[in-house]
Amino acid sequence: MGRGAVIEDPFGAAIGLFTAAPGATDGVNPHGHGFMCWCELVTPDPKASAAFLSHVLGWTSAEKDMGAFTVTIASANGHPVASLWKRCDDDAHPWKRARWYPYVQVNAIEPAVARAKSLGATLPCDLMPIPGVGRWQPSCDPTGCETALLEPSECAR
Repeated sequence: MGRGAVIEDPFGAAIGLFTAAPGATDGVNPHGHGFMCWCELVTPDPKASAAFLSHVLGWTSAEKDMGAFTVTIASANGHPVASLWKRCDDDAHPWKRARWYPYVQVNAIEPAVARAKSLGATLPCDLMPIPGVGRWQPSCDPTGCETALLEPSECAR
């Protein structure tokens, strides 16, 4: 399969590193229902986190104006792979440290959200649009693990 390691950035966010064995998967998932499609890093200092990821992984980053706010987009080999967000001062998460937040693609968000709720997920806010991207619903599973459901624009009805 390959070799891996888990490291922690200076703000406490853990990330797994992986090198595939020759002929094995490189870990890149195709897009589609149920696949991990994005990840965001919630951090007290997006610029410092971007610099760390640049030094460790060779990622580049650029700030993107989203209208009411700015987000840092990290890219690997010119392909966007993650967003870096400043952690809110009133962050309600019990860890109170930087953390990665994975997104899972769904074809229809309302049934996926209903299923997650029926299985014990809590929703910290309402379903939100991401202009030019799709619709997004953050959730916490019964163990407290954060995951976001994302319905891409091309799937939206």
